[in-house]
Amino acid sequence: MNADFPIRGPYPLLITPRTEDARLDIDILVREAEYVAGCGVNGLIWPPASEVMGTLSAEEYEAGLRALADVVRMPVVIQTFNDGKSPQPDIEVLVRLARDFPETYGWVKEESPGGKVNARMAELRRYPEIKTVFSGFGGGLLPEEEK
Repeated sequence: MNADFPIRGPYPLLITPRTEDARLDIDILVREAEYVAGCGVNGLIWPPASEVMGTLSAEEYEAGLRALADVVRMPVVIQTFNDGKSPQPDIEVLVRLARDFPETYGWVKEESPGGKVNARMAELRRYPEIKTVFSGFGGGLLPEEEK
């Protein structure tokens, strides 16, 4: 993990827009990201874990993240959730996105419940592509908060 990429300033959560048939509306997600990024924020967070628990397929999750990387040139914190049913996404996906889009990904807010959160955070920290991993679910602090 590389601590040279601190999280500072506002990082608003993007909503997860849906089509009439409840699928991820990538066009609206992209328009939302462009608008919010244009407001002078330092980064974005997507998806809100509580909003998508078990409702996005793994394909939608990754497609949304790839679409965001195509339009924003700032950090996007990927908020995860692993309850055994919903996509996390997998650690391999998080690392691949950070490798493919280093200016956009590599910041992870791990929201797995219980003891899983610390195990996933420890595993993510093994990869140099992951710049920061933290949690609000009984896990760790941002490196800046630990000082």
